Amino acid sequence: MNLTTRQIARLLVVLREPKSTEQVDDIFQLLTTEFVKRTSGKTIDFLQVVYSDWCDKHGLAHVSTCEQSGLTTKQWEWLEEFDVLWDQAQATEAANVDGFLMGEYNKLEKQ
Repeated sequence: MNLTTRQIARLLVVLREPKSTEQVDDIFQLLTTEFVKRTSGKTIDFLQVVYSDWCDKHGLAHVSTCEQSGLTTKQWEWLEEFDVLWDQAQATEAANVDGFLMGEYNKLEKQ
């Protein structure tokens, strides 16, 4: 499913005043999936730039998210959300590579 800009905007409005935590989780998952689809093939590269920029803006060391320390509550929350996107992007890239390799293997088997 591809979301339109209007649908994404409506979901973001719902996120401001959710009726339940399940609603937030479902919407977040939907938006995460859409984000990864729209940046397909370049998601990890894009997220690396985002993280580097965020570290610069907050005067933080350029280390992995699990190595960060001394952060504010808001910064930890941001990192948790970022990690979800990162994990989703890695899973998608791994699935794409596996699919490609399996397709190439199948072509070789047919020869």
